[in-house]
Amino acid sequence: MLAGMLVGVGYAASLAALDALIVIAIFFSYFYLTLALAIERAIFETISSTVPIIVFLIMIAVISWLYQRALHQASVRLELARQRIMRDELLRRDLAVARELQQRLYPPPPLTNAALRIASRSEPARETSGDFYDFIPLDNDRLGIVVADVTGKSIAAALVMAMSRSTIRSEATRHESPADVLRYANTTLCQDNTFKQMITAFYGVLDTRTLRLAISNAGHPYPVLRRDGRLTEIELGGLPLGAREDAYYGEQIIQLQPGDQLVLISDGLLEEQNVHRELFGFERMLATIAHAHPENPDRAMHDIWETVCQFRGDSEQSDDITLVVVQVARDAIRDVAR
Repeated sequence: MLAGMLVGVGYAASLAALDALIVIAIFFSYFYLTLALAIERAIFETISSTVPIIVFLIMIAVISWLYQRALHQASVRLELARQRIMRDELLRRDLAVARELQQRLYPPPPLTNAALRIASRSEPARETSGDFYDFIPLDNDRLGIVVADVTGKSIAAALVMAMSRSTIRSEATRHESPADVLRYANTTLCQDNTFKQMITAFYGVLDTRTLRLAISNAGHPYPVLRRDGRLTEIELGGLPLGAREDAYYGEQIIQLQPGDQLVLISDGLLEEQNVHRELFGFERMLATIAHAHPENPDRAMHDIWETVCQFRGDSEQSDDITLVVVQVARDAIRDVAR
């Protein structure tokens, strides 16, 4: 019986201990869960309050990166633009110098005598020109007259212009015949035509004492002779210089008379356009020459030039224009014979 009681007491103690362990386990489980929930809530609350800040900081970082990238690209573009502006400025400066040097190649109207007066002008469409005119003193009584036009309006045309001027000048001092001058100049230019450009040219030799004018033409617009109110084209053809090495150039002799006016142009005058895209053309040119001053070459040149400018209006000059007016005085025979 005692043994039974002891067994009962041991069993009860075991149950009590088990109950205590269960209570302790429940307590610690509740404490753990409560603590975990509290920690999770704190973490969630922390994350909930931190995420907008993190997102904001990320956005700031991205915007800052994009801004720095755009700033760098803008800086690169600005530097490229600055370099381009500097290059353009240097180019404009070089072109201005080139234009000034080219203008110096144009000689002033020559001092002839009381029987003859010459007016001349050349206006480039751009900074430099392919047109040129020249007066070459050959001796006391003879004067070489050149009006020429290099194809194009580029720097290359200006370089070819300088080379052509030098070539014609050189040949003019070696040969008396205008046709020979153009023939030998053509040979030289064909053999050394680096830019593959052609040159139309009028070349005449004027005897200032006898008023005898010998001319040759290499594809240039015909000279216009104004005599007693009538206009006559002096038709004499030929291939442009630099076109073919075996080109033939003819020659014609004109005996100028007192009161004669000879007008030489480049094709830029004929090809000027107005706002309606109309060409100035040959008929307008003849009408303009007919209404220009008949005895004063400077005033005649001014009249022709003003008419062309009025026709052009607000349009840009489309091509280089060159104009030379040779005037024989009405009392030329008396002055020449004196």
